[in-house]
Amino acid sequence: MPYSQVAQVHDAAQRIADRCPQMRVDESLLCRVLVLVGRDLVARLDRLISPEALSDLEYRLLMLLFAQGGSASPGELCKQLAQSPANLTRIGDLLCARDLIRRSPHPVDRRRQIISITPAGEKLVQQLLPRLTSAMTQLFDNFAPDERERFLQYLMRLMQALDGASDEASPSPA
Repeated sequence: MPYSQVAQVHDAAQRIADRCPQMRVDESLLCRVLVLVGRDLVARLDRLISPEALSDLEYRLLMLLFAQGGSASPGELCKQLAQSPANLTRIGDLLCARDLIRRSPHPVDRRRQIISITPAGEKLVQQLLPRLTSAMTQLFDNFAPDERERFLQYLMRLMQALDGASDEASPSPA
């Protein structure tokens, strides 16, 4: 959704609030805009990594391995990527087939595995980083450093609120 359409979202929220007074326009608009920004950021990332035939999750797995010095256990990766073991195995199979990662037995406990980024995977990450860094930097060029810091602090507070929020609706008054 282009920025120009946010006014339409605001107007719709206001009309809903006129019919349902307990709805809060500001909070509704903030939530909707955050959802749209998240969607558009993911779409931009997808366009940037699509020439390498990577999905978002494949990209994140490679970047996580790269950030951790090259290897990690499947359990660590599942937790950090918020993925099930089955999905991590599926993604791992795709990346192994492309020689971007490899699986090997744990050096001490052969029942466990270690997932490592390969030289080809490292090379791909090194090729992607300048493109992605340039795109991210460009998005925030209109923000001063202190604005970016405050923006991040606000988003972190929102994440904390989400972590502590209940998904259950408040009971209706009797």
